[in-house]
Amino acid sequence: NVINHREEDAVKDITLKSDKATELIDMVINKGPDASSHMITILCEEDRFLSAHLKLQDLL
Repeated sequence: NVINHREEDAVKDITLKSDKATELIDMVINKGPDASSHMITILCEEDRFLSAHLKLQDLL
């Protein structure tokens, strides 16, 4: 897992989607390159359209 349950709950408590995304991305970035790569892999698996649009495969 990239984030723990406490971090997940903290993100869920945020109302605005854009703020949730920002908080989640900041959490993962702060955990370092391995966590960031793992999250990118998950995004590529879960949302192929978004990951293609953002060219996330190029980052792996």
